Amino acid sequence: MTVDDWWCALSTPLDWAPPVVGALGDLCGPVYAEPGLNRAHWLLPSGAGADWPDLSGVGVEWHRTGAEVLVPGPDGCGSMAWHRYPLDDSPVFTEPGALRLARQTLLGPLETAGALGPVAICHFCDQPSRDVKLIAWGEQMSGPGWRPPGRPGGPVRPGRDQAAGQHHRRHGAERSASCVNRTVRLVWLCHPGRLACVGRAREGCVMTTAKKTFDPWPAATVIAVADVLADTVDGLSGREIGLLLERIGIADADGSNKRERLARALLVRQARDRASNCVVRFITEAMAPVRYARQPEVFSRRRDDLNEVLVHVGLRLNDAGKLARGTAASTLDEAARHANSLRAELRRRGTHPQVLAYCTQEILAKNAFHASLEAAKSVFDRLRQLTGEQLDGARLVDAVLMPGAAGTPRVAINTGVTPTERDEQKGFASLIKGLSSMYRNPAAHDPRLSRPVGDEELLELLTTLSMVHRRLDAARTQP
Repeated sequence: MTVDDWWCALSTPLDWAPPVVGALGDLCGPVYAEPGLNRAHWLLPSGAGADWPDLSGVGVEWHRTGAEVLVPGPDGCGSMAWHRYPLDDSPVFTEPGALRLARQTLLGPLETAGALGPVAICHFCDQPSRDVKLIAWGEQMSGPGWRPPGRPGGPVRPGRDQAAGQHHRRHGAERSASCVNRTVRLVWLCHPGRLACVGRAREGCVMTTAKKTFDPWPAATVIAVADVLADTVDGLSGREIGLLLERIGIADADGSNKRERLARALLVRQARDRASNCVVRFITEAMAPVRYARQPEVFSRRRDDLNEVLVHVGLRLNDAGKLARGTAASTLDEAARHANSLRAELRRRGTHPQVLAYCTQEILAKNAFHASLEAAKSVFDRLRQLTGEQLDGARLVDAVLMPGAAGTPRVAINTGVTPTERDEQKGFASLIKGLSSMYRNPAAHDPRLSRPVGDEELLELLTTLSMVHRRLDAARTQP
């Protein structure tokens, strides 16, 4: 394909793609991989990078108007495939300014990067480094046009196997370029002084995030983690899951849905490693706070839900997105208490859905003050929905919950036959007006600093409002 005046392409070493795509997040446009040349290609608007210094010394190449580049089709082409697929909800191009910042996280200041030399990503700690050692490499040919004269090319090790690979390339297997998949894989090890990486290289790359190996988790716990992170509504997208698995070296798996796919991938790797480090690593990568800079409430929701699961193995996810030791729980009640989550405690108490619908976002934002205001509004909205009345506050309560001239309230929580029932009806109306005077009116008019609301007080308020909604569930309504 010939590059025209509308776009250009940036080519970099292939191992740079996962960390840069992760750093860009939603600002990343289409990216495709060309494993045969160990390259990744980024599609950018024409003129992008005009102010970049020369980075050819670190393996960065620009393809501008008139250049010929290979671009895969929707289903790929040979070994070429989309690393970040062009989708309707993705940017047409990667934003150049954001891409420059992401590159600097790998290379340092671009003005000096070219002179300092190439950067590679350590296969074992995923950290960029200029002080690396190539410890293994491989070239693999496949496809209908590949007919090797001897044993097929596969993973190649320095020494005898490397010489064999060179023999195959020199003396040439018969192949048709249009139907051969060629993949080159380089395995880098960062500075030998980093003992954790050396140990992992020697042990066959057991997935670790620390200097120790963690015992395998029960399958039910791993599945529950996958249920949270791959939730149909609030979880990672299928594309995000694939990118994260690729980034940390976990083989993808088949599944009828995202949750099953992720659970299988983690369980297979855990069984292979005989350690849960792969699960720990996936959680910490998926919950890195930088991914949620624009959606802090999503981070809070996932962290709280994960903590209800992790507490069963004595762990918790902290505000930095890291796992820390905590008290282990054996029952659901203990899990809700130890998870240190308002949402967990509200679920344990069976809080009415109408209450949660009005204040979940404020709870996720750790804003008890505004959560109390929004929750108090839920009762008045409910009364308007039940009666069609358009009043508000005490006037609404008097109009629909008090007997009035007709002698019968429009929303009755009992039959109203006995004096006790009539007193209960009046008390119910007074309770709602009291909650409004105490929480809705002050919160609507006073600064938050003048009216602090703590978590315990919020829990008690939401529990009371939940009781009010349950009485309204069973109430008799007259037009």
